[in-house]
Amino acid sequence: MTAPASLFSHEGAGHQIKVNKAAAANTASLLFQSGFSGRAEIGPAGSLKYECVYMHVSETGSQAKAGASRWITFYNHQRPHAAHGGQAPAVVYFNQIETDQQGQRVA
Repeated sequence: MTAPASLFSHEGAGHQIKVNKAAAANTASLLFQSGFSGRAEIGPAGSLKYECVYMHVSETGSQAKAGASRWITFYNHQRPHAAHGGQAPAVVYFNQIETDQQGQRVA
């Protein structure tokens, strides 16, 4: 949609705007921007709390802990991050350690 303004109005008991994610690794949020540069983002954006607490019901604390552990592993080792040039944080971290070690051997 392209328009100078958009108004969503509802008369009744409640109103919802839903943004559906195609996959768990995708982001679903509202982004406020100026000149195609993001200024503020509202939404879960793949947060641990949203993905593990709001989207999944755990029967026990152990199940919740295991789910959080899986999400953290995914987030750090598989999920691409724009801040790291599309690489996962663990890839960037371990590449930096390897680079540092090579530099120490040369020195």
